[in-house]
This record gives sequence, C-alpha cells and structure tokens, in this order.
Amino acid sequence: GGSLQSDGIVDVGNTAFAVADGELVVADGGELVVDGGDHRFGSLRLQPGSIFDFRSGSLNVAGGTLGITTDNFAYGSSNGLSTIDFSDGGVGEVVEFWRVGDLANTAGKTIVRDPGSRLANLAGGANADIFVGSSGDGFMEVLDGGLVDSNDDITLGERSGSLGSALVRGKVDGQRASLIAGDAIGNVLIVGLQGDGDLTVADGGLASAGDDVLVAWTGLGTGLVTVSGAAGDGTKATLSAGEDLLIGANEGAPIVDRGVGVVRILGGGEVDVNDLTLVGPTDQILLQGGTLRTGRLDLAGDPTRLDWQAGVLELDQSGLVIHQPGTLGETLTLATDMS
Repeated sequence: GGSLQSDGIVDVGNTAFAVADGELVVADGGELVVDGGDHRFGSLRLQPGSIFDFRSGSLNVAGGTLGITTDNFAYGSSNGLSTIDFSDGGVGEVVEFWRVGDLANTAGKTIVRDPGSRLANLAGGANADIFVGSSGDGFMEVLDGGLVDSNDDITLGERSGSLGSALVRGKVDGQRASLIAGDAIGNVLIVGLQGDGDLTVADGGLASAGDDVLVAWTGLGTGLVTVSGAAGDGTKATLSAGEDLLIGANEGAPIVDRGVGVVRILGGGEVDVNDLTLVGPTDQILLQGGTLRTGRLDLAGDPTRLDWQAGVLELDQSGLVIHQPGTLGETLTLATDMS
C-alpha cells in the first residue's frame, strides 16, 4: 500500500520494477524513464507537467490504474518494442491523445485484455483521439472482454510511412472485446489515413464508430479490414458504423482513387452499416460468408467491387446501386417496404 511521489527522475532501467499494491505518482517536473525490462504497477499516475520516457520494455498494469493527466501521451521504441499491457481489470485513463508508435522508426503496442480491463479517454472532444501507428508502427490488441473507448476518433495508420494494426478478439463472461470510436456523430474509425491500416475483428469481438468507418481514406493510405468468427455463444464478430462505411471513396464528392481498401467478411462475421456503403474505384468488399447489412450499397458502376462468394447481403433502405449487370451471389434480403 501507500504512495511514492516524485518530481525528479525515476529511472527503472532494464531491471524488473514493481509497485504491486501502492501507487507511483510522477508529479509536475518529474520524469519516469523505462528503458528495457518488464515492469508492473498497481497504480501509476502521470500528472500535468510530467514526462514519461518509454524507450523500450513492457509495463503491466494488472488490476490497477494508469492515470494520465499530462497532455498528448505517446510512446514507441526505436530499440525493440514498447508495450503497455492492461490485464485482470487494469484500467488506463487519459485526458488527451493516446499515440502508439508515435515517431518514425519506432514501434509500440497496447494490450487490453480480460473482462473489466479498459483504456478510456475521459475527456472526449477534439483532443480525445487514439492513434495506433502515428508516424511509426503501432499495434493494439483488445482481447477476451477488454475495452478500448476513445470517446472520439480512432485512427490506424495516421501519417505517411506508418503502420497501424488492431486485433479485436473474443468474448469472456458475457463481455465482448470492444474497440469503440465514440458513440456520436463526428466520431470516426479510420483504417489507413495516410499510412497503412489493418483491422481484424474475430471470435465475437466488436469494433464500432458513432459515425463513419473510413477505410483507405486518402490517396496515400491503404486499409484492410477482416471480420470473421463467432464466439462460443454464437455472438458474431461485428464491425458497426453509426452512419457510413466508405472504402477508398467519399460521399458527395467525385469518386476518385483515395487509396486501396479491402473489407473482407467471412463466416461468423457481420458488418452492420446504418446508412451508406460506398466502394471506390480500386477497392473491394469480399463477402465470403457472414453478413453485410447496410442501408444502401453503391458500387459506383462496377459490380466487381463486390466479390460475393458466400453469405448474406441485406439492404434495409432505398436500394442497391449497381449501374452495370453482374452476379451478386447467394442470398439477397430486402426490407418489406422496398419495391
């Protein structure tokens, strides 16, 4: 128990350092240096004005809290991989950006696993984004009931040359592994902004955005989304968009090449889009099992942008927009009010 507070430098080096039941507070003017090793904290709080120099190694927050009230939290190692692991109900709380793989030629990973473990931005708003692969390589694993909730945007592969990869997998004790980009209009999930994005939702996991899901959103970015596999109780792996799913395209603008994006839906997977699914000229949906449920589907004149090999396509608004003949596949379900 108890608390250790520092406004100087705490250098834990590469030797295992543990604050199992107490709390380490790095105050204004203080600095925590982690350079290698495997470290465990019951509670770690980085206050405004403090510095977290995470050069390499791993930091495990098991059953405790990592509380960050300093601005723009970022990490990534140029010497191996820097990993923060929340488990056994461990909690991460931030008030501004969370950046993994922040600088070019660095690599970082965030793991959130087990029911009750979560990483959440408490503030919301314009500075609440989570970036996985900002300028370097970023990796995120949300596993077995863990929760990541940005209260705003989540971006995989932010800047040119970056790689952002996220795995959302599993359901344990009724809790789905969940990656949540807010629940309001304006909250988007981006897979490949100017860098390369890769999102896998598997075995009953959930990835969602309050507004749009954007795949390969610029001409510099590439995006790959794979949704597959149900949990043991039958819960499908799900990608959910509160508004649109835009794959290498932008609604209301001339459809030009914005990057290469692919969304792949396999057995046990479900993509649920409230309004429009729009597929750009060099992009594709691979429906190879599972379900694509969308209000509208626009392939912009090219039916080959939907490669429908198996599974269900369900439309519940004003229609399927295909400007040329093509084979659509196994099962087409239309809402009863459609003509």
